[in-house]
Amino acid sequence: MKYIRSALRAATAPATFGLVTALAGCGAGIGDAGPATADTGAYADIVDYCGGVEPTNVDARRDGWSVISRSTASAPFYDVIAIVSVGGASSAVVPVNLGVELHDYRTLSAIYRAPGYAESQAKMGVAFSAVLSARSAACVANLAKLTPVPRLPGDDPVTRYTVAWRSKWAANVPLTGVSGQVIDGFEFVANVELPDATVFFRLPKVRIATGQGMNICYRAPLGASWECAPATVADETGYWSASRHGARAGVYVITTPSHA
Repeated sequence: MKYIRSALRAATAPATFGLVTALAGCGAGIGDAGPATADTGAYADIVDYCGGVEPTNVDARRDGWSVISRSTASAPFYDVIAIVSVGGASSAVVPVNLGVELHDYRTLSAIYRAPGYAESQAKMGVAFSAVLSARSAACVANLAKLTPVPRLPGDDPVTRYTVAWRSKWAANVPLTGVSGQVIDGFEFVANVELPDATVFFRLPKVRIATGQGMNICYRAPLGASWECAPATVADETGYWSASRHGARAGVYVITTPSHA
């Protein structure tokens, strides 16, 4: 599965501490840093899947990494943000946010109609401190992969898409078994354990009326069921910030009660 290797737009250059710190402007806080252990045998595959870029020169040594944020320019459409560290990193004071845009798919039927608005601060992903083993790689990508529906004569100008809930591990991620209505979700792909990592969702209040009853559900890479738990919710200006501590590789979705 190499969609990320298709033509891409809005790619950033490999980043050092400055950009990574800037990425920490949204989402939940991180806990105390702990040691991280990387599966170096999976490193190359994850860098390739995530579309990551290995840092070079000084950033390829200890305490260096690259962060790159991309959006596919050909179908299926989705966003992905990846971090790659060749030499490892030990800066527990530097926060990293791997976040992609969040959308509201609660009314999704067979076709998704792109809304005429944008919520640039509506994000979801994983936050952690930059304590990484050598040859570490991770990324967050939208779980919803969008393919445009051909427009027919007389159709309205709103772009329509078919939606496939797809991850690195499954061409079709079933949403049965989650508690409540799924708002959105992402896949977290990583070869490194991040003991302090936190899952976060930042949801606009204009469409999510209440922060009560939210659950964050997790599905392991090859898991057959969902594990749901109440989200920790904070009230921010114009947004709900929902989080869950202990991020692991796999799939996450956030839900609201069916009546919300």
